[in-house]
Amino acid sequence: MNRKSFVSKQNYLGRVVALWIIFAVCGKRPLTFVRGQDAIRLHTCEFIRQRLAPAEPKNDGKQTPMRGHPVFIAQHATGCCCRGCLEKWHRIPKGKELSEEQQEVCCRCFDGVNKAIIAVNIGFMNLTMYNPEIIKKAQPFQTEEGCLSLIGVRKCTRYKEIEVRYQDVNFKQQCQKFTGWTAQIIQHEVDHLHGQII
Repeated sequence: MNRKSFVSKQNYLGRVVALWIIFAVCGKRPLTFVRGQDAIRLHTCEFIRQRLAPAEPKNDGKQTPMRGHPVFIAQHATGCCCRGCLEKWHRIPKGKELSEEQQEVCCRCFDGVNKAIIAVNIGFMNLTMYNPEIIKKAQPFQTEEGCLSLIGVRKCTRYKEIEVRYQDVNFKQQCQKFTGWTAQIIQHEVDHLHGQII
């Protein structure tokens, strides 16, 4: 499979995102160390309450800048930047004020705890996985993959069937089997979470 076909399949299936904990740098030290984790947590909860929790937030879709604070960056990275992204990635509907529990779920995304997050469009829905772990693999095969982090393609071994243990958007433990193209995408993204590029 060449890079072009790999990327076009990704575009067809929708956004596939591998996310890492993001730190904004203040000078040469992460802002979390300069201001403290408690201050960042307080900022997170304030931003969620003021800019995201109302049923119809002011300037929805544009209320979260792309830079300027580590929480803004993390909001975009975790799909908690606007009500449209909350609906798309976390299945939290628009037009209804966020409950305290829903706000807490959004705030937990920025607690500074190491979280590995991928979001995969599996055809009929977007599936967000926190801390995914491939626990079973079957039917290995050789293939070539491209990556937006690389030029060209590379050979790799993938598995036709996998079983993944992960936490869902409510942080409840799940275990699910995947096959085919979806399994291949998940393996690719989980490799990224472990710092591997094909």
